[in-house]
Amino acid sequence: MTKWLKWCCGGCLVALALAAVAAIFAWSWVRALPREWTSEAQVEIAAPASEVLPLVEDLQRWKEWSAWNRDIDADVSRTFAGPERGVGARMEWTSEDTAGDGRIELRTATSSSVEYESWHLGGLVISGREKGEYAARTASVVLRDDDHDYVVPGSFTIEPTERGARVTWRETMDLGESVLAKFYAISIAPIARQAHQRLLEASLEGLKDRVELR
Repeated sequence: MTKWLKWCCGGCLVALALAAVAAIFAWSWVRALPREWTSEAQVEIAAPASEVLPLVEDLQRWKEWSAWNRDIDADVSRTFAGPERGVGARMEWTSEDTAGDGRIELRTATSSSVEYESWHLGGLVISGREKGEYAARTASVVLRDDDHDYVVPGSFTIEPTERGARVTWRETMDLGESVLAKFYAISIAPIARQAHQRLLEASLEGLKDRVELR
């Protein structure tokens, strides 16, 4: 009986040790997962940069081409402040469902580039719908974290080409260091990254159509 108890206890200790080692390896793997990504989309527009820039540096005109729900949905409440366009232009939005709450502000603006930061308050909502022939396609991912606001820096670069202008849109997302961020890195980040990329692409196609079909 004593030998059996010793064997049983020894087996339990070995099992616990192996479980602890597995947990350490699993935690190290989770910590190493990328929680940041940069999405980038590009489109060439048959028009000079001077015709593209007004649609980019005026936040009130994003609804004319954007595929993001925060910019176009009727159930999203939007308020604008600061100058009408360029540095300091701001938009705040609130929504029960489709776009969450947040704000965006233009930080720099030149004839060839615009940089901004957007704050997603209490959660990141990546949601929108693609226009034109892809009207049936939608993208929607909600990352909720009541103790964390997501800050998303972004930029537009407008370069001259033989046909007109090439517009590149970049946004960088960092999920942070919270426990939820680690969970998102495993389960939702790949889906969010794909949705993010698709919405940038759809929006730039909307910008192209808006400028070329004016």
